[in-house]
Amino acid sequence: HAVLVEKIARLANLKGRAASDLVDGGTNGTTDIFAFNVAGGGLVLVSTDASAAGSGNGASEAPSMSGDGRFVAFVKRATNDVIGGTSISEIYLRDVEAGATAWVSDGVGGAFANPTNRFRCTDASVSENGDAVAFLVSDVLASAGFLFRYDRASTIATLIASNVPT
Repeated sequence: HAVLVEKIARLANLKGRAASDLVDGGTNGTTDIFAFNVAGGGLVLVSTDASAAGSGNGASEAPSMSGDGRFVAFVKRATNDVIGGTSISEIYLRDVEAGATAWVSDGVGGAFANPTNRFRCTDASVSENGDAVAFLVSDVLASAGFLFRYDRASTIATLIASNVPT
């Protein structure tokens, strides 16, 4: 329990807030993910887009935080965050300390015969040390999908398993 208490003490995760007055850039009018740095006293927008320019036009949800609170993986349902995205949701990994956001699910649509079909990315889970993110990808009409593992060092998402129930 000591690790969990330390994690919560370092960054308190505030999810599901649709407030536009909490931080700069959080003006999309939908739910975002925030982190409060207890040690430093600052509130930050975690669910910023990959360019860190803002919070996008869709809801962010399902955050998963690394053991030390530095990395937060989350699902984002925005259509204006990434150019060429064909999904209805994407996975991102925010490095809270560095202020950088990586598009974790970039390129995973290639797992489908027709990657221009609408697909969804869900169930992001960041590793204890923040080096990897596991997540599911499925066609919007399918009941099974693909399990991917994103490696932060190589910035590559690798297919781990297929026909995973969704």
